Amino acid sequence: MPVNFTKNISMSLQSQAKSARNPLFEAGLLIIICVLFVWFLLLPKQAEIDQKNGDLAKVQAQQSQTKGQLTQLQSLIKSLSSNSQNITMLDQALPLDGNTVRLQLLIQSLAQSVGATVGNINISGNPDGVAAGDKALLANPFGVTRTVQTLDGSIYLIGSFNQLQALLEKFESSGRLIDVDSLAITQGSAGNLNMTVTFKTYYLAP
Repeated sequence: MPVNFTKNISMSLQSQAKSARNPLFEAGLLIIICVLFVWFLLLPKQAEIDQKNGDLAKVQAQQSQTKGQLTQLQSLIKSLSSNSQNITMLDQALPLDGNTVRLQLLIQSLAQSVGATVGNINISGNPDGVAAGDKALLANPFGVTRTVQTLDGSIYLIGSFNQLQALLEKFESSGRLIDVDSLAITQGSAGNLNMTVTFKTYYLAP
């Protein structure tokens, strides 16, 4: 009887020890599984989410910048629409090409308006500065940086003193920028005067 009692106590102690070891093993195994889950699944997903958040922030910043540029462009369009008369005057004062024929026609028109006679018009400079064959430039004339170019000219005129004086005043009030450099007057026939005017005018070219 004592032997059986001792044997039963020994078996009971072994069973309790085994049952105590199982929860520790299971807890350790659970911890390892959690670490592996975090390492191989959660961390890569978190990195992917962080990258997508970064990309989203960049897109939002670009969208905000584009929205600001659009607002500025709309403001400029509105300003241009409300100042179309000033823009027309600027285009007349500084055309986008050095077309000498248009300039000659303007001078002849001003002379005829005061009754003076144009004897000769000479214009020099770089009238071919704008590439007339450049279709891209012609389609988008404001898409390039332009600088002020100069055309030099001289006019030989015949008329009375009042006519020639009125013509000079027309030059000053003309929409086209015309700077008179010098003038020379000599006595003509039939009470008229001969006047030679040298001048400069300007245009915008790429």
